[in-house]
Amino acid sequence: MRALHRGARLNPVTLKQPFLTRDGVVRLVLLALLLAFGVWIARNTYWEEVAVPAQLRGEALRNQNYSIERLAAILGIHTHVLLSLDSLPARDGVLLLGEFNVRALTPAQVQALEHWVERGGRLILPRYVLGSDPELQRWSGIKSVPTPKPAAGGADRQIVVRPPVTTLATRQRNDCPAMQVSADGTPTGERLVVCDLVIGDGFTSERTPAWALRDAAGTQILRVALGRGSVTVIGPFGMYSNIGLFSHQHARAFIAASALSRGDDLWILAPNRAEPLLALLWRLGAPAIACLLLAIACSIWRSLPRFGPLAPEPLLVRRSLAEQIRADARFAWRSRSLGALHAAALRGLEERARRVIESYELHEPAQRLDLIAARAQIPAQQLDAAMRPVSERGGSEGRAAILLLEQTRRRL
Repeated sequence: MRALHRGARLNPVTLKQPFLTRDGVVRLVLLALLLAFGVWIARNTYWEEVAVPAQLRGEALRNQNYSIERLAAILGIHTHVLLSLDSLPARDGVLLLGEFNVRALTPAQVQALEHWVERGGRLILPRYVLGSDPELQRWSGIKSVPTPKPAAGGADRQIVVRPPVTTLATRQRNDCPAMQVSADGTPTGERLVVCDLVIGDGFTSERTPAWALRDAAGTQILRVALGRGSVTVIGPFGMYSNIGLFSHQHARAFIAASALSRGDDLWILAPNRAEPLLALLWRLGAPAIACLLLAIACSIWRSLPRFGPLAPEPLLVRRSLAEQIRADARFAWRSRSLGALHAAALRGLEERARRVIESYELHEPAQRLDLIAARAQIPAQQLDAAMRPVSERGGSEGRAAILLLEQTRRRL
């Protein structure tokens, strides 16, 4: 079998494999589909950079006027926080009413602002503050004018084309229409891009605006002179908020409209940043409040039920017999009263006699005396005299009787 295998010649035609098999056809089809999918993706997709606004955090999240304060610091403008309109800033100051923390003004506040502006103050307020107060509109001479709408069949009338309502996406693409700048009623040729989520109605003024920004809907921002001061009305919502101030050309338009310059004092009305009542009381009267709280705590502690005695209980310590005898002796010596000491000596003698004398309890008292005297070798008459109460004798005899009783106990 080995020789036949070595010597055999194989036909090369029989070793040739077919060019396309079933697996090869499947691979070619999959490759063609993969190439077609790649070509479709390449033709129907493209790369584009999109600016995504960052979320507010830190001080910008807590302070609604953070962007205004940062911009003023960069330009050398001093910013201050005004908690209420009860005390207005100096005559040459600039007062900004915030967009999100100022409610409608009272008649007294409007009158105070009127006098302050006429003496040289510069007031900046948003659209809704002006629109919510007719007295403020009458005094400033600035009113909101709705955009005229084309009447049906009125082809000969002038039609004002309003710009399309912008959204946040259009603001990010910077495709908002540019607005025209005018000074003292004359266009300057400068154009600024200011976006608003909702384009509002324009303004009209009884006086010629010293500075204005117009679009197809009308005047959106304007500044008019009143007395020695001025009033600036900003129409676009959110223009000087933390998110909107540094978008497009909002910061440039805000500075130009308010006529702010280096060295000015900008006062920002922020009633929501007022100091809380408890914090104010603690800052003004912390020692008195602390003493009051301490007194209240002591009163409560005193009225609470007690859990134990006022003084700690003494430790249970057993006193030795010798110490007890010495203490009794000292007490007897100081008080000259030997009755207790004599009774104790007599009890000690009897207890000792019960232990050492057999059947001591069965004998009569006279026999017990004789037994003790005989056992201790002491005359019975002396022992009988010593056992009598001490009150019947004087001090020296009482001490001698106690001494004899103790000697007798020891002899037993």
